[in-house]
Amino acid sequence: MISFSEKLIEIREKHGLLQKEAALKIGIEPNTYNRYEKGTRNPDPATLLKIANFYNVSMDYVFGRSTTSTITPTETYVFTEKPDTTYGSKKRYIPIFKTIDPDVPVLEQANLEEKLEISSSIDADFAIQITGDSMSWVGIHEGDIALLKQCPEPTHGSIVAVITGAVEKKAVLKFFINENEQPYLRAAHPKYKDVPLCPHYKVIGQVVMLLKKPPSSEDYNNLLVTKEKYDAQWNETIKIATQQGLGGKELCRLIELFAHMTKQVINKPSKY
Repeated sequence: MISFSEKLIEIREKHGLLQKEAALKIGIEPNTYNRYEKGTRNPDPATLLKIANFYNVSMDYVFGRSTTSTITPTETYVFTEKPDTTYGSKKRYIPIFKTIDPDVPVLEQANLEEKLEISSSIDADFAIQITGDSMSWVGIHEGDIALLKQCPEPTHGSIVAVITGAVEKKAVLKFFINENEQPYLRAAHPKYKDVPLCPHYKVIGQVVMLLKKPPSSEDYNNLLVTKEKYDAQWNETIKIATQQGLGGKELCRLIELFAHMTKQVINKPSKY
């Protein structure tokens, strides 16, 4: 898989921009942008969103995880959509949930004492308050409110709300990825692994808008600590690979080969 720095160079060159020109247009210090392309520094989530928005590409495309550059409907809403606050605009109410029973249709659980006023121009059926940090690396934090629309067939690359079990009864946000007819859920945080979509997980809606809670200094500190931890792990890997004369592409191929061989061993039928 192509690295982030290599993909960033590829996207910029496709737009016919010089490095300094791109940095200034996006609003990033040229020296900082240069380090992104060299691979010696990674952007924080807010800057990453800014870069993807400027080039009008999806997050998966920026990371080289998808060959489709088109920004998804969900990302368009998250980046650009704003509530209609013009004078005289019509308002309506949607339920906002703290817990959701996976065995009962979502809107049948609505308690109108817990409701959220939104513009009638927003195509949302209900809302949830975000818990956890699974999407924190794309700027979605605990306390934010996600507006969702019921959607039996989510769009590839969109953000969905998922109930992870009948006991927990809480919805979390994940990216819905559907490649080679094998749907799975992806967090925007390196400590969470991709999870195959199975009956244990129930998708209840697709995000159409986010209402942001201002991030705190604690959010920022937590991100720095986590990022430093994962950067340190990869720095050691990069150091060893370099000592062995391996570049980024070669290392990616070796990882993919090892993963493929591991799956073959696991899935190989036993003779006994």
